[in-house]
Amino acid sequence: MKKLYILCTLVLLTLTAAAQSTDWKTKEDYLRDTAQVAQTILWLEQHPFPEPFSEREEKAAYAFKWLEGAPYMVNIDATFLQGIVADKKFAYKDMMVPQFLFGKGLYLIQHKGEQNEYEANLRGVQSMVTLYKQIKAKDSQARNKLLEKMEKAADQQKLPEFVRSQTK
Repeated sequence: MKKLYILCTLVLLTLTAAAQSTDWKTKEDYLRDTAQVAQTILWLEQHPFPEPFSEREEKAAYAFKWLEGAPYMVNIDATFLQGIVADKKFAYKDMMVPQFLFGKGLYLIQHKGEQNEYEANLRGVQSMVTLYKQIKAKDSQARNKLLEKMEKAADQQKLPEFVRSQTK
């Protein structure tokens, strides 16, 4: 758990450092940009390796910076990340941790801040599965046991049951 916290902190600090050019100060400022942030999150799900890669980094930083100060609170649930973070051979974990948060944030945007942790976790997992499929399409060596379980559940239309079974 300590390793997960450290990795999350490092990823979040990296994203925050890259996203200093926003002008959000009030709740209204954040709410004004919800559609743009939602579009950015959907783009991030579909584009793991854009050219230049810096475009992904900039968009991730923008989305994270918005989530950091938005009126919607995004909680990190390590249940859905620990098997990814602990996998030393999986090279894309630094993309998955923020994508889970982005997916949860997208749920909150789409539901105007409704605090349904199960539904937010489900959207976060869906976001990771979507990104994972995109990564595997480009890198056939990219494999992670937990993400494989999530992908299988999604393909069998059983992702809601999977997420519910993992929620404590």
